[in-house]
Amino acid sequence: MTTPQLNRSKNRAIVQIESKGWGLVLFSTNDIARLLQDRWGIRGKVDSVVPGTSKVFRVETSKQLYYARLSSSRRGFSADQVVEFINFLGNWGAAVPVIIPTQDGQLAEPIGNRCLSVERALPGTMCDSTCLSILPEAGKQLARLHDISVHFPGRLREKRPVRDFVGPRLRSVLWSRIPNEAKEAITSLTDSLPSGLLDVPVAWVLTHYDLRSANAIRDGENVAYTDIGAVFQPRLCDLVMVQDRWLLHDPAGDARPLTIEETRQFWEGYIALNTLSEEEKIVVGIIWASYSADRLSHWLCTGQKLNVWEFRERLATVPELLRFPEEILNA
Repeated sequence: MTTPQLNRSKNRAIVQIESKGWGLVLFSTNDIARLLQDRWGIRGKVDSVVPGTSKVFRVETSKQLYYARLSSSRRGFSADQVVEFINFLGNWGAAVPVIIPTQDGQLAEPIGNRCLSVERALPGTMCDSTCLSILPEAGKQLARLHDISVHFPGRLREKRPVRDFVGPRLRSVLWSRIPNEAKEAITSLTDSLPSGLLDVPVAWVLTHYDLRSANAIRDGENVAYTDIGAVFQPRLCDLVMVQDRWLLHDPAGDARPLTIEETRQFWEGYIALNTLSEEEKIVVGIIWASYSADRLSHWLCTGQKLNVWEFRERLATVPELLRFPEEILNA
């Protein structure tokens, strides 16, 4: 069977959309419905998953539920490569959505520097705070995803020093729109990081990048992942974000960080299939602290109930994260 490929030429329907001047801003549900009918032969009710946005669309037919997704480039990874990567994961047995090719066998349709793809909805329901017993299985499935990702053509597993992640991440915070007082706090954090550990090499892979329970689908005791970001960075990044992000915007309404014990359960599931190196155990706190500082600055920039004084106070606790993983790994 011929493997579906990306169609890199513009079709008539897309030219009509772009000629309206919408470019890469917003596409209405009617626009997406027309493309689905023209290119995939799919007729159904189309709704935006997040009202007012044009990234993911729910497509319901009389027989099947699909999701249409507009993918963008991600840190040197083009939009079409994101779709190819998800398709690759599925072909290798990862628990991810199945990409539905167009009627002429293409994986997706390019729209400017984005592309539209269609995936069959995963069976089951979103994970949330009422089903935290699946955390070990969620960790195992992430480990499988990481293991498969290193086989994606052109993306071999690499080892790079921690500073290759930490440096750009903290510099981007300093270049952001946060107040000078907050930048001083970031500079202080940067100076406090153990310089001798920044050259320690760790494994880089294509990560999920948005490990929230809403992006994990539970079907009985099985867990599958959707909305995969395909960002090339230390695999530890996916592990450290779980504590902060898993219950972010919790579908069941219990938004909070995971406890140490809950985080440990996820990590144990991961480590059961994909052990951490001694080097990773040494530096995971540095990556955790850098990630947390970046998230705090994002909240400050977007005005999510965090003023500069709260920022400084919470950032002052970030160095404690240098030791926090020890509580998980040694529990």
